[in-house]
Amino acid sequence: MKNIYNILTLLFLAVVTLSSCSDDSDSTDINNLIIETAGTTIAAEGGQDTIRTAATSLTATAADSWLAVSTQNGAVIVKADVNESLESRHTIVTLSDNEGNKANINVTQLGLVLYVKDAPENAIFNDEARNLSYDAVTTSDTRIVSTPSWMKAKFSDGKLKIDIAANNDGHIRTGYVVYANSVKRDSIPFTQGEFKDIEGYYILSGYTADGNQAAYLAQITTGKNVPAVMNVAFNDSTIFSIPILFNEDNLTATMYNAQHIGSYVLDNDKTNADTTCVIGNTFISATGSYSYNTVISMSIPFQYYDAYGTVGMFNDNGSWLSYSVYGIVFQLFTAMPATQSTYVENADLGMLLQPMLIEYTPSAAKKHHSITTLKPSL
Repeated sequence: MKNIYNILTLLFLAVVTLSSCSDDSDSTDINNLIIETAGTTIAAEGGQDTIRTAATSLTATAADSWLAVSTQNGAVIVKADVNESLESRHTIVTLSDNEGNKANINVTQLGLVLYVKDAPENAIFNDEARNLSYDAVTTSDTRIVSTPSWMKAKFSDGKLKIDIAANNDGHIRTGYVVYANSVKRDSIPFTQGEFKDIEGYYILSGYTADGNQAAYLAQITTGKNVPAVMNVAFNDSTIFSIPILFNEDNLTATMYNAQHIGSYVLDNDKTNADTTCVIGNTFISATGSYSYNTVISMSIPFQYYDAYGTVGMFNDNGSWLSYSVYGIVFQLFTAMPATQSTYVENADLGMLLQPMLIEYTPSAAKKHHSITTLKPSL
């Protein structure tokens, strides 16, 4: 009987223990100090939260001065001003009741977050209207600072929403969505453009080997056998027709080296017979090296400026290994492909270093007076 009594006693204690462990309350016992509710995250722009305990009287201190604490009827109120850092900050609040029980509570204040997920470094689109949306993590004071007249933007429902109107300006256009909060400012550039926005007349300018400025009238248009062509009026009787490839995804043209760009009749004083040669656009490096490799190319990204119109800057794109493309030499060859053996010595037609394209306007033509007599009739 004694063994049965002992077994029943153990079973009773077990039931009591299980009942005490299955309390439905959210209270937490930390070093005998019962924490009923602990709201410990404060917004970046500042505010307060409350830590509630079962104690009727207690004291509270914060490890860092940015957090103010006070007590009221067993509750601890924690307050913080705006966190002017982008980073969250953390501290510890130590609670003590009148029985000597203590608890440490972690308190966090969020940083001034300003983050647009997958925001493009430079978004380029065609001329059609469109609506865009990017996930955004921001503080409540985040605002749109500015947009161009053809764009609208707002932060709504955790997203940056942007409406872009159709581009009917007749040229490439770029605008910035600028947004900010109290400590950070950021922006996203958006560009609209198509090939039709760069078609037209330009001044192809650069420098000769002796440092003088040279300028030619050029026309970018569609070609008969290539997607696009840049026609250049070299003189009254000679036109260079240089094939270019235009990429609407980045509004950049590509010009390849050693292309057949025209024909030229060369006077031969020795034989009194004229020789018809082909013209090639040969690239030259900054150190004076030439190449007839047709894989080498130059990039011409186009942008629009209010003061100048559409501008195309010729850039080295890394395709000429160990060299940097610096300019173009218009050379004569007896036949294509251009090689050293088909090159006509001492018969170069001209050189254009650091070339660029500037939209042809009366003011641009006035600056490049040498082409003012030429008419846009390419």
